[in-house]
Amino acid sequence: MADVAATVAHDLRNALQAISHQVELLCHASGPEAVRDRAELILKTLEASAPLVGLLCPNAPLPPPAPPQPVDLNHLLGDVAELTRGSRSREGDGASLELALGEVPPVSGDPAELMRVFTNLLINAHEAVGAHGHIRVSTRHSRGRVFATICDDGAGMTAATRRRLFRQRYSTKGGAERGLGLSIVAEILRRHEGHVLVKSSPGHGATFSVSLRPWQEARGAVALPEVA
Repeated sequence: MADVAATVAHDLRNALQAISHQVELLCHASGPEAVRDRAELILKTLEASAPLVGLLCPNAPLPPPAPPQPVDLNHLLGDVAELTRGSRSREGDGASLELALGEVPPVSGDPAELMRVFTNLLINAHEAVGAHGHIRVSTRHSRGRVFATICDDGAGMTAATRRRLFRQRYSTKGGAERGLGLSIVAEILRRHEGHVLVKSSPGHGATFSVSLRPWQEARGAVALPEVA
């Protein structure tokens, strides 16, 4: 139960920070369209976070997994990029974010869970680059898979660190809720028949490449690839 509570606290903290930032921007929105866009992002964040609360109830049965549906990955990544802007603003708005979204088909999955995946990955990237770095988010469709790649020019990591990244509670940063984000990413991707590959070396940043099944090709599949 302690691990479940820590996981819920970790993702709820991310969601509340994103909502707080969007409300702040909403207060300065310059027209009805901007207000509507901010309000929609807030609602999406709340919808993605709501199932987490039930996990805190003692002895409550785990909710059944949501049936997969077609998810517009480019649109989802655009939302997550906007929601995580607060991570950059706390560092002085120095970090830059580039979206290079290709033409990709819908992927199969739960949009709320996929939002958690990319929120964790982008927040980690923001923390890695600090105030003056650069993050590039790209998508492509190749060989029957849809790829979303998050590349940062932060400090990078050693091979030993890469091997332990997805272990629960492993972190190089310290803190009570550290070391949870990437284990959450790994578990969600297992449920989505997906995987993530990491390329990094000290001084050369890090690249996280997430592979997901297209909606049309995923229906009826039963194999669950391991997270790489």
